[in-house]
Parts: sequence; C-alpha cells; structure tokens
Amino acid sequence: MTLGMIPNASADGTTQTVVLFPPAGGAYATLWRGPPLSEPMAVQFSNDAKVLYVSDQSGGPGGSSAIWEIPLPSKAQVQALFPNESNTE
Repeated sequence: MTLGMIPNASADGTTQTVVLFPPAGGAYATLWRGPPLSEPMAVQFSNDAKVLYVSDQSGGPGGSSAIWEIPLPSKAQVQALFPNESNTE
C-alpha cells in the first residue's frame, strides 16, 4: 500500500483515539480507541506505510511517555473503509 491510500491520520488524547482520513477528505475511520493508549498526541507513518507510530504522553510504565506502533490496514481494508475513494494505488 502506498501513502496515497491514507494521506493523513490524527490522534486525540481526550478520547484515546487514532483516526484515518480518506484521501479526498470526508468522514474519518477509527483505527484505534482506548488502551493501551492513554494520551496519544502525535502520529507518523513508517517509510513503508505499513505502521503508524503514535506518541503517547502518559502511556508508558508509571505514566511515562511511550511510542506505540499500530499496523495500518491493508489496501483492501482501506478500500472497505473508504469505498467512495477513486485512488487505488
């Protein structure tokens, strides 16, 4: 899968949620919600677009900061999440 399939992601520390946005905009899809995320604050795609790294202010041992790896969905899963997208790279 290329980054063209998922151009953006976001983390919300208030709701412990990481979401994906479709390439053309519109409704988002929840990638992860809840534990082990505590206060996710930022996201970064891996170079191969297979993993999303999520920084968490207090998700580590004793409330320390942590970086989580969340596997990104496959091309078929992304197409199911965003069926109206024409970008199928």
